Amino acid sequence: MLKETLATLVILIAAVLAFGPAVAARAQETESAAESRLLEVMVPANAQRVAPASVPAEFNEMFERVAAAGGGKLRRGDSEVLLWAGPGYRRANAPGLVGRLAGAIRNAGWHYSVEGEENGVTTFTAFRESPRRAVVGFYGVTDEALILAATELLPNNGAGPVAADAQRNRADSGPAGSRGGASIVGRWGEGYASTLIVRTPEVGPVSKTPGRSHMFEYKFHPDGSFEYVSLMQMTTYSCTTTYFNDKRGRYTIDGDRLTLMLTKNFWRQQNTCSPSGNKEMDYKLDPEVYTFRVKRNERGREAFCIDSGSGNDEACYERKE
Repeated sequence: MLKETLATLVILIAAVLAFGPAVAARAQETESAAESRLLEVMVPANAQRVAPASVPAEFNEMFERVAAAGGGKLRRGDSEVLLWAGPGYRRANAPGLVGRLAGAIRNAGWHYSVEGEENGVTTFTAFRESPRRAVVGFYGVTDEALILAATELLPNNGAGPVAADAQRNRADSGPAGSRGGASIVGRWGEGYASTLIVRTPEVGPVSKTPGRSHMFEYKFHPDGSFEYVSLMQMTTYSCTTTYFNDKRGRYTIDGDRLTLMLTKNFWRQQNTCSPSGNKEMDYKLDPEVYTFRVKRNERGREAFCIDSGSGNDEACYERKE
């Protein structure tokens, strides 16, 4: 029943969008959006979030019909409408935007499936099992705007047909290892400290001296800015070498591609036994490009992993509170 209703939804939405620029024009109250709050993914640049009071009534009516197709087992949860419009929007670029959106949804651990396409409208479902969530939405493409509208489906009594659909769609899920993921917004870190047991002097009481330690931390903010700090220390007897790096800037996401655009890249090197070699510098601000994914690590915790493609191993950072 839900599948048939989604097919009907494609036709109804296409009919609404066919009435010209009215849909985009009626969404008058918007705010800049760096991510989808509903799907918890970063979205392409220049997105606008439509205020709930400005969402066209037809969209809400269509989503009510989808929930009603659950035969009383489903109800609507939160909804969201995003727009790409204005001078920077071109209809010819819309397929690329849709592709990046779909890639971001899959990369964040959703089981994403296209349910139908008709006259510039793509209806999709997205399921996630940890925590269990189900979202139904559509992309609508007009000459004036690209519109993403979605609503969450919640169970009234039991899991309803959504859970069954999720099981069927599991084989069509996103990249391996990304299940249960989320957006990269937040704080991620990795680090350890070790202790070397040495004799100082060679004959005498045992003393414990810090050996190697490091700390790496990323902070990704919803407004598209980021911070990165790393600290590495190596101690041998009484001599400690320290490397410190502080990066700041903006970030963008295109599917599984993460680009860091630096506005700050400060380095400091110090050695307590050779201060003449200490130095500080503002390093180059070239963009950094990575392939990334969000997965569950061996401790069962959410991890953000990046790979520069330079042949180095993938680096992973655990989500912090």
